[in-house]
Amino acid sequence: MRSTIRPFQPEATPVPESSCSPSIAARTARTHLLDGHPWRILRSGVGSHVVLLLPGGVGQAEAEFQVIRALEPHVQVLAVTYPALTSMAAMVRGLMRVLDAEGLTTVDVWGNSFGGMVAQALVREAPHRVGNLVLGRTAVPDPARRRRAQAQVRLLGALPDAVVRRLVRAAFARRMRDLPDDERTSWVSYLEDHFLSEAKQRMASLSALAADFHARADMTADDLAGRPGRVLLLEADGDELYGGMTSRLHELYPAAAVHRLTSGGHVSDAARVREEAAVVVRFLADPDSFPAQLRIRSDGVTLAARRFGSAGDVVVLLHGGPGCPDYLEPVARHLASRFRALTFDQRGVGASTANGRYGLADHVADVEAIRRSLGADGVHLFGHSWGGLLAQLYLRQHPQRVRSLVLANSSAGVGAEWIRMQHEVMAYNRRQSGAAGFAALGAESLIARLPGRLGDAAGQRVLARIWANYFPDPATAPPADRSWLRGAHGRPARATVAAIRTAPASVLDGPGARTDLPVLVVYGRDDIYGSSVDAVRRRFPGAQDVVLDDCGHVPWLQASDRFSALLDAFYAGVPRGPHAAPTLTTGPRLEG
Repeated sequence: MRSTIRPFQPEATPVPESSCSPSIAARTARTHLLDGHPWRILRSGVGSHVVLLLPGGVGQAEAEFQVIRALEPHVQVLAVTYPALTSMAAMVRGLMRVLDAEGLTTVDVWGNSFGGMVAQALVREAPHRVGNLVLGRTAVPDPARRRRAQAQVRLLGALPDAVVRRLVRAAFARRMRDLPDDERTSWVSYLEDHFLSEAKQRMASLSALAADFHARADMTADDLAGRPGRVLLLEADGDELYGGMTSRLHELYPAAAVHRLTSGGHVSDAARVREEAAVVVRFLADPDSFPAQLRIRSDGVTLAARRFGSAGDVVVLLHGGPGCPDYLEPVARHLASRFRALTFDQRGVGASTANGRYGLADHVADVEAIRRSLGADGVHLFGHSWGGLLAQLYLRQHPQRVRSLVLANSSAGVGAEWIRMQHEVMAYNRRQSGAAGFAALGAESLIARLPGRLGDAAGQRVLARIWANYFPDPATAPPADRSWLRGAHGRPARATVAAIRTAPASVLDGPGARTDLPVLVVYGRDDIYGSSVDAVRRRFPGAQDVVLDDCGHVPWLQASDRFSALLDAFYAGVPRGPHAAPTLTTGPRLEG
């Protein structure tokens, strides 16, 4: 059993938040001479849970002073300073000797930037020594970067020490220019006091090690198959150094959890370090509470998916829209105690890619690709709003693959049924917005039809207004998440709606014919829809039909306890595991 980690409480940190001095002399410092190389370490913190902290581009433990301060109220931290080595194999051997010297068998590992490269080499060559792994804004092996690092080694060998120090100062100045003044001043002091005296030797060693890492073209996702520890990737928008490698990192660690900051670039200021440390502490304390980030291929697109829970049947949650990213994480987290609950961004929105096709057949094929990727014979479907309509379409095409169906605030149907529903939603928004607000919403909706960023920006403003309208008093509604809004795009919305409006009613013929299928249909008493939803009830006459009082279109927020209890009771009666597939024929083939 792993040791207990103290919960993250920034106020418990013994160092004032305004303090950015690199001085960490109070920590235990010692040097191990191993195979002729001096390994300087800093060790501090509480408890028996140890995190091995691998520093980034300067290679010194002291450079991680902000991370050490943020972590040490919660775990023990072992930070190392790399000796002058030239191969990753020697680095890994040295790190294992350090762990032995410190009396440690297995540790969690956090490596940022260059430290992330070292961590990747360590977990592959000594997987039994690494528990959970945190990789912050780091690289994957790349031939071009190998050649660049080799050139740096040659250049450093030819340059005088004074020139190297001048180049290092300039590089630091560029990287630190966006930090607050007090932090930038502290880093300059650190550079002058701790690094410049050995800059040439240290930079040559780090460049040689980077070249060796980038020569490891044989690294694959299969290297870590069967390893029990989890992986967390820390990312940031604007990472000028390794941001272009994000997708390749995801391929190398396909089941990793991901935490992404929306600002800051490659270098962290003190506030961002505290935020990331809080995430890391939570991850180390309960890795399974972090969803695995999956990339699923489906006919020319890559779907960004998240899996909550590690055991049980698969439930796929289909979000609404169309045109916005997933928002069903609260429901997935609730279901993760009994299911492997999977959410995803539909094609063309959020982190999923697009290929220009948004037909109903394409959306149904995406759901089927998810089922196949998980190796599930059948899945439980949870569909909200437009996602409820998508669930019905999938059921009609793949009836033998559906184990149960929850239609939460589901859209009614296609063609005339969809158009009728749109009129109901428009009337609802008119009531919620008032005359002036509805006029503004209409104007923004017209701009949202424009292609490109201008249209997308207007569409995101429309989405924010509509989100507020889902609540009894739009003025006091919880604000829509900005990162979620940024993932919404007009083209997928318009193209999908066009496909729905023009689809024949026959595409939904007969999905309720399965008398053996457990179905739950639930709406809010104050939902955005009107009588159009009676079409869903007629389609599933044997369904459990529930209307939640004092609830609108988002029951997990507006009636969370009652909605959770409703789901628990429904799924308690749903058969689990493999069972005989029904003898049903599929519906007419979906076109477009």
